[in-house]
Amino acid sequence: MFIFLPVSTVAYAKDEGTKVVVLMYHGVVKDKNRRDTYVIDNLELEKDIKYLQKSGYEIVTTSDLLSVTKGKMRPHQKYAVLTFDDGFYGNFKYGLPLFEKYNVSAVFAVVGKYASNKIYTDKSSVFAYMDWEDISKISNKVEIASHSYDMHNLKGRKGVGKRKGESDSAYLKCITEDFEKNDLLITKHSSKPLTFAYPYGIYNKTTEMLLEKMGYKITLTCNEGINYIKTENDLKLLKRINRDGRLSSSEFMKKYKI
Repeated sequence: MFIFLPVSTVAYAKDEGTKVVVLMYHGVVKDKNRRDTYVIDNLELEKDIKYLQKSGYEIVTTSDLLSVTKGKMRPHQKYAVLTFDDGFYGNFKYGLPLFEKYNVSAVFAVVGKYASNKIYTDKSSVFAYMDWEDISKISNKVEIASHSYDMHNLKGRKGVGKRKGESDSAYLKCITEDFEKNDLLITKHSSKPLTFAYPYGIYNKTTEMLLEKMGYKITLTCNEGINYIKTENDLKLLKRINRDGRLSSSEFMKKYKI
């Protein structure tokens, strides 16, 4: 049974914890005519960064949030995390220069199968994916998270969900093999990932227990809302807000009261 958390609608209060806004991006392009629900152009991404900084958000990675909960990092009043799902090359090409310009970082959640296949990493495609060489190059500039090895699809199995009629043991074996495969690849080309972004936001108790056993400290959902964190446990099933590229930066921030 999938677990869905309610969206927080209450105002920020100190006793609730530190406010954390996690934005969920996918593709970044230069041509604004290619913007859609999951694709943003680089100029609007830059406006997002400038808006967040001007509004008092400290832009950090999910690992930074872990450090905050452990008292290893100076606490700030409110944080923003820029997450980029799937591992598109455009995020590297157009996003990285902006992160360097504004001295911020981001979280790139990569699908291992895409990074491992030349068909997907053909740079002549507008929506090409990063290969492992690309990921190695940026691993000291952004945080690399796992987005599964080959479960980013809705055919047969929905994301990392359990198939109808599948036994518990068969399901556990399947997701364990997938998660471990991507974990090893990311560790080889970057460092041991601590964050797992659920494909399509689908998750359950089994996936959460398995990831915890594997050493993952942070899990990301597609449930929309604002987070408030106090302890390490609050980093599980973090809510995210999809960055709809059809909206301007000001329209988006106003819509979600960021």
